[in-house]
Amino acid sequence: MNRIVRHSIVLFVLIGTCFAQAQSSYELESSDAVDWPMYLDPVLSPATPNSVFHERLPELWLAALNRPEADLRRRAANAITDSHQRGMKGWNEHVDTLITKMDEPDQHSLVRLALARALIALNAKKAAPSLFGHAKSGQPDMVLLVDPALAKWDHKPARQLWLERISNASVGSQIRLSAIRSLTTVGEPAATDVLKKIVVKRTGDPVFRMAGARAMGSSESKGLEPVARQLADDSNATIVDRIVAVHLLKNHRSPAAIELMKRFAMAEPSVATVSIERLLTIDPGLIRSKAAKLSSSPDATVRRLASNALVHRADEKSIRAIARLLDDLSPTVRHTARRHLMKLTQNVELRDHVMSATMDALSGKSWRGVEQAATMMGQLKHAPAAERVVILIKHERHEVRLASIVALRRIGVRSTLAPMLARARALGAKSVAQYKAWEKADGSGKEVPPPDLSIGLELAQLNLTFGVMGFAESEEHLRKHIPKKSGYPTEARGAAVWALGLLHEGQADVGLAKAFSQRLSDLNPEWPETVQVRRMSAISIGRMNAKSGLGALRKFYEEELLSHHIGGACRWAIVRITGEQLPPFPKTYDFRESGWFLEPIN
Repeated sequence: MNRIVRHSIVLFVLIGTCFAQAQSSYELESSDAVDWPMYLDPVLSPATPNSVFHERLPELWLAALNRPEADLRRRAANAITDSHQRGMKGWNEHVDTLITKMDEPDQHSLVRLALARALIALNAKKAAPSLFGHAKSGQPDMVLLVDPALAKWDHKPARQLWLERISNASVGSQIRLSAIRSLTTVGEPAATDVLKKIVVKRTGDPVFRMAGARAMGSSESKGLEPVARQLADDSNATIVDRIVAVHLLKNHRSPAAIELMKRFAMAEPSVATVSIERLLTIDPGLIRSKAAKLSSSPDATVRRLASNALVHRADEKSIRAIARLLDDLSPTVRHTARRHLMKLTQNVELRDHVMSATMDALSGKSWRGVEQAATMMGQLKHAPAAERVVILIKHERHEVRLASIVALRRIGVRSTLAPMLARARALGAKSVAQYKAWEKADGSGKEVPPPDLSIGLELAQLNLTFGVMGFAESEEHLRKHIPKKSGYPTEARGAAVWALGLLHEGQADVGLAKAFSQRLSDLNPEWPETVQVRRMSAISIGRMNAKSGLGALRKFYEEELLSHHIGGACRWAIVRITGEQLPPFPKTYDFRESGWFLEPIN
């Protein structure tokens, strides 16, 4: 095989592999913006691995804990933790042994730490006294590991130690912060006075002040308004003071607390976000009058929260403010705004205002707003938008082109199919040209530009649309994708094969059935067919009811039973063609956990 072919193989296989991995999330549910019908019709859920462990592993690792080599003991303890987290049962029977080994006076510190980690992973509450004893030493690694566990188990003797540590300046900062978090977890009442002294001390370390405020705010739901007001109203108040004040009120809902938080909502973003979140929880109407102004904040989180308030205001003015956020620089804000507008369309009185604002965004000049508006028009299946959206499939930005193609499929206006086919042919020609450029450059030393990866995604979505909408005129274009050396990207080829199955549903085409069987069967060790194309080939054989393909289907159903991509697709196709009652695709399969530092040789 010449060098350029090998390069082409690597290129297209890598693209296909990355795409296959990216599609895993689509196989069980669609993205609200870009969905992939070929992975949803049919849905083929993967089997879940069931971890199986060699029965002699505990014996070997416990024996390793008695060895003189510290590193061997450490690795054994780590293996116990890892195996438990991966599903190995039975370690709770050995908790006493692990505690004994951890408490040995001459135990190496790293081994002791590893054993402590194992006991905590096992949720061994009976180890709490021993763990507390080691944590009292003040060794940072041990303290930071043990404190959360003792707090979770509410080991009472640890409370006094934590109280002492939070006010002890000679203790390391991480240990003091750990003590603060632990006292918050257990809800120790005596911590309030100590923490209050820390948070009100303006010259104190800002990190401890803010940690103390978060701790108090999490455990107290009333009574901290005077402290917060004192900090915020002082003429010398700093941003740290305001952050401390707002965190103190995080769970408060008194009128005094609400007034303070309404003030904080217009403060710095680090202060405003906490206040707005709390006000929205209490009553979104509390910041209704400020929402429009907040939607212009330089901070993305504040803008997102402002949109949450605007959607509750639900009037024409708020709709326009939310629509402006479709063009936000933050993807999260843009997506949130679109979802809010979608929600508002459920209100009959507001729907026309939403559609008008969205159509304005669709006609805008900024690609971000256009992308979101096109997505929304597709989700709403708004046919009047099709005339504008079809123009956007040639937009300069890939994001807009992809969103527009998906929207047109969802809208389903047949007059858009002809320009979509023209676009698909142009993209296909470009892809083939790139492929041929790689071939031509073989051995010449000439550098070839990398492929435009956007082509594969857009062409795939176009091909899916032709199948979903039953566009027979696209068949010649789709058939060009079938050969492995066609020059088309893998994702587009898989979509074309899937679409051809829909175009011939229930009507077997002998030529297609033969071609799909060849694609399904192509396991050339130097250049095998991609998983996407093999999967869609099996599905389309079944969808066409092509009995001539049963031989290939049965072969790979048996050989790749545990692969939902191939075995699952073949099973689906066989059942569809023959009506046979095949065993259901396995939900689980046994997976031997191996590769441990120490395991039986057999």
